[in-house]
Amino acid sequence: MATKLQQMKWNLHQKKHRMLLLWGLSKGLIIPYDDGLIEKLRKVYYGGIPASVILLSNAMTNGHCYDRALLMSRAFLDDEDDVKLLYASIDSLKLNPSFIRKDPMYADHCIVERTSKDGKKWIYDTSCGFVFDKDLYWLMERPKVRHSNSKDSIRRF
Repeated sequence: MATKLQQMKWNLHQKKHRMLLLWGLSKGLIIPYDDGLIEKLRKVYYGGIPASVILLSNAMTNGHCYDRALLMSRAFLDDEDDVKLLYASIDSLKLNPSFIRKDPMYADHCIVERTSKDGKKWIYDTSCGFVFDKDLYWLMERPKVRHSNSKDSIRRF
C-alpha cells in the first residue's frame, strides 16, 4: 500500500510526464518509429518473429525492455551512427506505487541511445514505442544510468 507521500509524488510525476509528452509530440521531439527503421527491423528475427512485429506490439515489449532494447539496437549496428544500450532507473518505474519494492533494481530499465551523424541524440524506449529527444527524455524520466554497452559490445553479444 502506497503512503500518501508516495501517491502524491506519483500523481505529480504523471502530470509532468503527460504535459511533456504532449508538448514533445507537438514539437517533433517525440516521434514514432519511422518507416526506414521498421524496414530494417523486418530483417532482424527473434524466436522466428520479425523484430518489426515484436517492437510494434505493446504486449510483446512492455516488461521486456532488456531483450527488446537489444533487439532495437541491432537495427543500428551497420549504420554510421553511434548506438548504446543504457541501463538506468527511471521515474516512471521508481515512483509508481504498483512497482515500489525493497529490491534496489526494481526501477531498472533499458533504453537505446542513438547519436546520429549530425550529433543529435535520440532515445528509443521500446516499452512505449517512441523515439525521444535525449534532453526531453532526461527531463521526463530523470534516468540514473548504472551501466552502458557500446556499439562494439552490442555487436559482440
